[in-house]
Amino acid sequence: MIHGIALSPGEKVLWQGKPSLPLYLRRWLATWTLLPMLWHTNSGLPILYRLIGIPFYLLALLIPFPYLVYLLLKWSRTRYGVTDKRILTFCGKGAKCLPLDQCMHVELVSGGKGDCGTLMFYEDDAARSVGFARLTFLLIPHVREVHDIIENVRRGI
Repeated sequence: MIHGIALSPGEKVLWQGKPSLPLYLRRWLATWTLLPMLWHTNSGLPILYRLIGIPFYLLALLIPFPYLVYLLLKWSRTRYGVTDKRILTFCGKGAKCLPLDQCMHVELVSGGKGDCGTLMFYEDDAARSVGFARLTFLLIPHVREVHDIIENVRRGI
């Protein structure tokens, strides 16, 4: 069993993981906290204009706060799994799976620094050409290792 999903007889779990929390937090902090702070402090405006800008700065911090709570809740409930027969995603109560024999393309999108990134799984060329991924492993650590595991299974190694 992997995250409450029964496996087929003989099916083996090759990898399981979850999204990287620090990346969620870094993106949120950079977008909604640091940028307004830099804009406000480095504006070179007289003090009266800076004081007028404080309510807007507070709004910039308070408005996205519910979205941060949503991201944290989603992160805490999201899990990913790879078996020798299928790819699994779990978020809350729902689960999705894609048999590896139906997965035509696996696209690795690097997250820049470090080894975090995203894997997108496509069923056919048409879905890939329009960017419609059937399943996605979002911001997972050691993304290249997971990609190699999946590619080895697809090649039959």
